[in-house]
Amino acid sequence: MSIVQRKEKRPFFGSDWIKRSLSRQRPLTQSVVVHGLHKSATMFLFEFFQTVAADRGVPFYSANLPDAGLPPNDGTPFCLSPLRSFEFENAQMPNESVGSTKRIFHIRDPRDILVSEYYSFGWIHPDEKGQMLSRRRTEIQEMSVDDYVLQQPEFSSWPLNEKFEPLLKLDLQNPDFALVRYEDMVLNFPVWVKAVVEPFDFSAPDRTVNRYVKKFAHQFEAKSESMTHRRKVTPGDHKEKLQPETIERLNERFHEVLSRFGYLG
Repeated sequence: MSIVQRKEKRPFFGSDWIKRSLSRQRPLTQSVVVHGLHKSATMFLFEFFQTVAADRGVPFYSANLPDAGLPPNDGTPFCLSPLRSFEFENAQMPNESVGSTKRIFHIRDPRDILVSEYYSFGWIHPDEKGQMLSRRRTEIQEMSVDDYVLQQPEFSSWPLNEKFEPLLKLDLQNPDFALVRYEDMVLNFPVWVKAVVEPFDFSAPDRTVNRYVKKFAHQFEAKSESMTHRRKVTPGDHKEKLQPETIERLNERFHEVLSRFGYLG
């Protein structure tokens, strides 16, 4: 067998296949904006969609790239991820028509978000000055996780239930919107990937999904809990950390969100 013949039998997802596939892509005609709240794996959204944008050949913008500037407002397609709000009007976004932008709304159970906040703000993240025990941190550490999640509106100028309000007002049947869940990202990553790459109009979507699953799925393997930036990824953490009566009160506070997006039951 000649050297040339051996080259033709390289693995299906080798670098040569990737280069040929990307060179055959149709020009993207719409921008893609990814919305996701803090404590919903937004750093992963940053990493993942930065890769997708590079593969698709469109400019990538993010608050995690402070030197990237603002997206254009001239109709040039781009990808922005993550926009840590479900609102459309934001200082990071130009004013553009819905028809030229596909919006991906990545949501997480708000009860798990609050539990994650408690451990992150109380122990994991330093404050802005790098001091490990800020006044707020000390206050949180003196509270139980149940106390924190119930009193979170008092700790925040923008309570979590208010952050979900713009999403509740949307008609998510609009073809320019796509709703995906953190829980599916962790438990059924291929399904999540398929939903979020669709707006990028890849010429070989199934092969693209398989490639991203192979590249990123290991990040969601179950691991023992630790006090790290990614303390725990498994959904349902609130069921382990909170008292039943606390969960009942949160269910009342977030009833519309939990009901509409399938978190009850």
